[in-house]
Amino acid sequence: MVQFEISKRDLEEFNKQIKDISKKFDDKTLRKIFRKGSKPYITAVRSSAPKATKTVKRYNTAKVLKGARAPKGSGNVIAEYTPGNLGRSMKVLPLRRAKRAVIVGPKKVRNSRGIFSGRRADGYYAHMVEFGTTHSASHPFVEPAWQASKGAVLSNIIGELRKEIDSAV
Repeated sequence: MVQFEISKRDLEEFNKQIKDISKKFDDKTLRKIFRKGSKPYITAVRSSAPKATKTVKRYNTAKVLKGARAPKGSGNVIAEYTPGNLGRSMKVLPLRRAKRAVIVGPKKVRNSRGIFSGRRADGYYAHMVEFGTTHSASHPFVEPAWQASKGAVLSNIIGELRKEIDSAV
């Protein structure tokens, strides 16, 4: 999970306002407000996600000896990812345990196989792109997107809360 920095004063002020107001709303209403408020961030993270220049394939290779992989090119292609797959996979995740929050991240597909193009996306590799691996350098896109959109997100949430308060009064 990635943590973001907001100035301590802004965060304290925002938390105080949100705590006072959020006590008046149920969990479902708050999630709806946060979902609407997170749209600028989702747009920013989708546009800043790196795009491949060509279709990338994922292989299932048989293990030869004690965990050693088979030679390159001898595996079976189990998934193909078209350019832009990582950006398309960034969504508000449907996590029911997050009662008073929304989580934005890559949508992962269980037992993902096939061609991922169009609306179908699988972002299982987002953490490898964001933080890098032993074989590739990091290409951060989540943190810069948050820094660029956090003001819009906070103002959207405040605006949505005001609308909800006005309609309740």
